[in-house]
Amino acid sequence: PEQRRVLYNKIKNDLKDMIQSVSDFESVIQHLSPEQRTVLYDEIKNDLKDMIKSASDFESVMHHLSPEQRTVLYDEMKDDLKDMIKSASDFVSVVGVVPLEQINDLMIDHVPRIIHGIGEFDWFIQRLSAERLPILLYHMKDRLLTLLTQAMLCCIGCEIYH
Repeated sequence: PEQRRVLYNKIKNDLKDMIQSVSDFESVIQHLSPEQRTVLYDEIKNDLKDMIKSASDFESVMHHLSPEQRTVLYDEMKDDLKDMIKSASDFVSVVGVVPLEQINDLMIDHVPRIIHGIGEFDWFIQRLSAERLPILLYHMKDRLLTLLTQAMLCCIGCEIYH
């Protein structure tokens, strides 16, 4: 810790110029104290949006931010995320790091586009945390009966062929 503090103090004025990508950001921020992370975030927060090119980048950055910083970054990027979320995997990555109070926006925008059948639904419920799952179920309430019917018909079909 002491060596990190000394090194940080030597290079802190150059960090903004050293960080050109999400990978650079991760490499640096993971070794900083919470106070140092806040200082770094404040210096590069205006550049982060341009560094984030994918849902994976967004997830990587969000993992290193405080809840308040996550809220700010999500608010700045929510329109860009619509283009970044291209798959169910992208969606789960983003939903896993967005503050709970902001998940409704994501669910409204992406659930109908991504979850089409029981396979995708099953995949999602296995990957979402217990605190996020009820939000998904709420946004799928109009489609749950259809999905469950599909699952039952699939099971019945399997029994007929065996």
